[in-house]
Amino acid sequence: MRRLLAAGVLLAYNTWVLGPLLWSGDVPPGYLSELAADDQPWQWVFRGGDLITGVLLLAIAALGVRGWRAWLGDWSTAVALALAACGVGTVADALGNMPCAPTTNAMCQDTTTVSGLVHTIASGTVGAGFLMATGLLVLGLRDRGAPHPQLRTALVGAGALGVVDVVTLTAIVLAPGSQVWPQMGQVLLSSLLAAVLALRLTRRSDGDARLAA
Repeated sequence: MRRLLAAGVLLAYNTWVLGPLLWSGDVPPGYLSELAADDQPWQWVFRGGDLITGVLLLAIAALGVRGWRAWLGDWSTAVALALAACGVGTVADALGNMPCAPTTNAMCQDTTTVSGLVHTIASGTVGAGFLMATGLLVLGLRDRGAPHPQLRTALVGAGALGVVDVVTLTAIVLAPGSQVWPQMGQVLLSSLLAAVLALRLTRRSDGDARLAA
């Protein structure tokens, strides 16, 4: 079950790797979300991947409330809530996709539609949720006295995700339509975090962090 959840979220969340094969524009997209825009012929490949990812994230979060207890103690609930927010946001992102791809349509004004607004809010929620989940994970590991290599890895992962988030936001503000590369890193790191959380699920709740180390 744990391996299936981990593999599922890694595959479903990274459908963007098919972008070069399925993108219909003459120039590369400026946003990953453009792959799932309404005017793209293969939109449901990417929207479907996000829908599956959202459901898997919710499943991992629900199981993690108790399944991470031996690993993270009381912090397991907080991490689960952050991951659940990512799941809800990812589903909303897939349902409220961009109505058009700005890269291929100069007249596209995606944020002026209800779908575009939902997409913008959902994307922000997902990004903030994953960043919060990594921060809470670090706090939980530190509080539970996790082995130094494990805590160091979590810190590096949280730092990397934070840097990618800042680069993405900077690109959005200073050069809209140029954030596709940092977004790839953002999604990849987020899917790796979700996969690790899935692999750490356990039925044990004896409170001994060493058993889950």
